[in-house]
Amino acid sequence: MKKELLLVVTVESVVIGVVLGFIIRQLSPSNDAISLIGFPGEIFMQIVEMMILPLTISSVISALAQTRPSVAGRMGLLTVAYYMTTTFLSTFTGILLVSCIHPGDPQLIHELGEGTLDDTALSPLDTFLDQIRNMFPENIVQILEYTNEVNVLGLLVFCTGFGVILSTLGDQARLMINFFIVLDAVIMRWISALMWCYPIGILSLVCKNIVDIDDLTATAQALAMYVVTVICGLMIHSLLTLPLLYYIITRQSPFDFMTGMLQAIATAFGTASSGATLPVTFRALEQNLRIDRRVTRFVLPLGATITMDGTALYEAVAVIFIAQLHNVKLSALELLTISITTTVASIGSGSVPAGLDVLTLVLTTVGLPHKDLSLLLTVDWLLDRIRTSVNVLGDGFGCGIISHLTKERLLESDTNELIKYSNNNIRNDENIQIITTKTRLQKNNKLPPIALRPLPLKKSEINTQTEQSFSERIETLNIPTPKIVPPPSPSSLPLPTPSIYKSTSTLIPFDNNIQNKRKGSHQSGSTDERRSLLDGCYEFTV
Repeated sequence: MKKELLLVVTVESVVIGVVLGFIIRQLSPSNDAISLIGFPGEIFMQIVEMMILPLTISSVISALAQTRPSVAGRMGLLTVAYYMTTTFLSTFTGILLVSCIHPGDPQLIHELGEGTLDDTALSPLDTFLDQIRNMFPENIVQILEYTNEVNVLGLLVFCTGFGVILSTLGDQARLMINFFIVLDAVIMRWISALMWCYPIGILSLVCKNIVDIDDLTATAQALAMYVVTVICGLMIHSLLTLPLLYYIITRQSPFDFMTGMLQAIATAFGTASSGATLPVTFRALEQNLRIDRRVTRFVLPLGATITMDGTALYEAVAVIFIAQLHNVKLSALELLTISITTTVASIGSGSVPAGLDVLTLVLTTVGLPHKDLSLLLTVDWLLDRIRTSVNVLGDGFGCGIISHLTKERLLESDTNELIKYSNNNIRNDENIQIITTKTRLQKNNKLPPIALRPLPLKKSEINTQTEQSFSERIETLNIPTPKIVPPPSPSSLPLPTPSIYKSTSTLIPFDNNIQNKRKGSHQSGSTDERRSLLDGCYEFTV
């Protein structure tokens, strides 16, 4: 009930903000009044953006540190492949629509006048290489200095490497891994407390943006076909391309998935920022759609940086629209250049209004003037919010697809980790007390994912050959995938005692020879040896 209420309030805040904005416009408010209307939204955005840096660090590192490097590598390759594919598809959709509808009329130049954007020379190669330079800062502090905002792309590269290395250190890194897990939990708890502030901030931002628009009617009439073209392209990509791709890969209902993403989509429309929507997207995917947090905590921060499906489509339409305004006919090669350049340049692009940095790069590539870009800013208040919603939806579908493709490997990784821990940590002593269920097998009340408990066993059923190590015995048993069993009451479980046990399932005799030899108390062939072997037999319930 609480989740549904927050969703309803978030959607209502968007609607109320739009209505109030148009009403207040009729009153011709002063600049001071407009500033006061937008002040709560500005404070809200600053608080949320303040959380992006620690949230990105803790989520990426904690997710990768708990994932095997091979699985993390596969997850990373699938993520990049998916995002590059969807970005290229969105760009192609935009180019196809703008070429068919042809919204650019040279007469609009006379109605709107020429733009005022500085026609500064810009090298496409330098702009592209600068993105790569930001990925590998020579000093970690420079991640915060290369751009006006946090260099998230460079931060992701650092956190990815850091998390993968942590996952290879085993018990040596346990303290550090736990630190980032707790940090992630603290930040998400903090953000959860701020969730009810989202509607207030969204209402303020939407209302202020509408009130602040100059000459809305004339602009809307002149650029109506351009706006319709962009919105049609975004709707086709979000309601046809992405759901179809999701269904083909997962064979699950994409519309049920989109229903679970409604709050994130509404928040993206209100804030016009993928980064500010990130906490809400985490919540929607993990709580509503039950996607593995190791997938969401790695894929979403990466997607919020490199996937810009809606932005790429918008930029492709904008560039060709400007070419049509100047009656410039683009060849097939130039259209292909626009498609590739837009796809690559949108990766890691900063949150500059209307994506002017990327648009300038693409216009330079095909030899078009930059001045008319300022004309598009008059309708960007609406298009920016819609394309951000499409970006967030694309991130969500990406998490769903990658979770489906890596599900078996994640399960296999968990099983191997269980067996590895069993080999290193299960001992026949009275410290093994509570056997129950959770995600990791640990000792002393740490709740393993399968059940281990001592049961009576006939002497004839015991294999007295103790030459094999415990790990070798596990390999020869060919243990199937374990199932989760309900946790029993701690008080109802018997403690292991030196007796003979009978097993109703797979037996894993624990080899105590090594331990006894270390203690200097083992004598080959003695009664103590046999009793030690019997005490080490545990049921591996599957």
